[in-house]
Amino acid sequence: MIRIKRKDGFPNIEFNRIHYLDYTKHALERLTDRNAGTFVLKPNFVVVDDTNLSEMYVEDGVVEKVVLRVDYSSNRWLFLTIVIKDSGVKTVWFENKRRKQKLNKNRWQKTNAECVVEIAKEFSA
Repeated sequence: MIRIKRKDGFPNIEFNRIHYLDYTKHALERLTDRNAGTFVLKPNFVVVDDTNLSEMYVEDGVVEKVVLRVDYSSNRWLFLTIVIKDSGVKTVWFENKRRKQKLNKNRWQKTNAECVVEIAKEFSA
């Protein structure tokens, strides 16, 4: 499965489609765990488009799953990993909107494939 991030550019695919979401037990637990145990309002449906698409995973030319970034509150994003086939939400997490992205300057100008090979070498060492 190939992972494509927003910064790498997405293929020209028509996404504007409503997905009614079905949360796995794991995803529901993450909503509570990652929100300090308080009740969380979860989206019941999303429209996948190029404004909220963060990552996509493609196998044999077919988009298998996506990671969406949803505007959750004034200071937090909600990320949803969704399997396209059944609109199942596998996991969720929150990120602070003011969070600074840390760059590994050694990998900054490399392609995604080059980074994957380099990371694999680091883990096997």
